[in-house]
Amino acid sequence: MRRGDGAEENLMVKRASYRFAIAWIAENDSAADEDSLDPVVVSELITAQLVADLFDVPSEKVGRDIVRYREKNGSTWKD
Repeated sequence: MRRGDGAEENLMVKRASYRFAIAWIAENDSAADEDSLDPVVVSELITAQLVADLFDVPSEKVGRDIVRYREKNGSTWKD
C-alpha cells in the first residue's frame, strides 16, 4: 500500500481491553460447557491464561471475572 491513499486508516488497531477480553471469552469460549460457572476450570482455559499473561492479572481473577460476566449476562450452560 502506498502512503497517502487512505489505507493508514484501515490499518489502525484497537487497543486491547481487559473488559472486552473477559466478555469475549465469557460469550465464546466453552460457555456451553457444564462447568462454565466453575472459576477454577474457567481460569485454566487457554484464552483465560492468555488474558492473564497479557494484562498481568492472576488467572484465578480472570476465571472469577469470566464467571461473574456469565452469571450477570446469562452466557452459561443450561440443562
